[in-house]
Amino acid sequence: MVSFKNRIYAQYVDSRNPPGRECASASDTTVGTNPYLHRLVRKHFPRARDAAIVDLGCGDGSLLRTARDLGYTSAWGIDCSPQQVARAHRAGLTNVVLGDLREALAGVTDESQDCVVALDVLEHFGRDDIGQICDAVHRVLRSGGQFIAHVPNCESPFGARIRYGDLTHETGFTRASIEQLFAVVGFRDARCFEDVPVVHGPVSAGRFVLWHLLRTAAATWIAVETGSGRRAIVSQGLIAIGIK
Repeated sequence: MVSFKNRIYAQYVDSRNPPGRECASASDTTVGTNPYLHRLVRKHFPRARDAAIVDLGCGDGSLLRTARDLGYTSAWGIDCSPQQVARAHRAGLTNVVLGDLREALAGVTDESQDCVVALDVLEHFGRDDIGQICDAVHRVLRSGGQFIAHVPNCESPFGARIRYGDLTHETGFTRASIEQLFAVVGFRDARCFEDVPVVHGPVSAGRFVLWHLLRTAAATWIAVETGSGRRAIVSQGLIAIGIK
């Protein structure tokens, strides 16, 4: 019997974007560069443009499209949503395949990848599955390779918006818990980053300034309550990077 979760994945695009609500995607050729993804690739991807990169839960391939546009030649992705994969293929992203990411990782050779990416993916699994996925990621990465994950940040005052914004989400994280996860799996280093607004015009510049003001207020709130707000991450999502 098909699980309800798989029923959602089978209609993932339609259920999250009902008629009348537009959704920009990799398959929309009128969409310009995604500033957030552009910054993520330039800031966190390996410097070598021929680096072996796997994008787990790649969706419609927006990140892969950005990586391709920035010169990366050896990146591919997998997603379990037929609708998402179809959108990627319509955009000409033939390096996107349909399947289960755990099965895909099982077929990847040990220490063969320079980078594994999982943007908004780990929260779709329970703790045991997350541990198995991260173990597999650690296995396929070369020494010095990196695992880049983006997850809901439940330390944020509004973190529940993402944690409970999708019926398929099962887990939320904080900086402390994802650092704990990476340490248990065996990553020798873990770094976490806030989702700071990307400046790409006057409106986003205004958001950037206001965000920093509000971020200071939130960190102060945490510091008053706990005695320390220095390491607080208050954006609704966070980027975590583990180095093998």
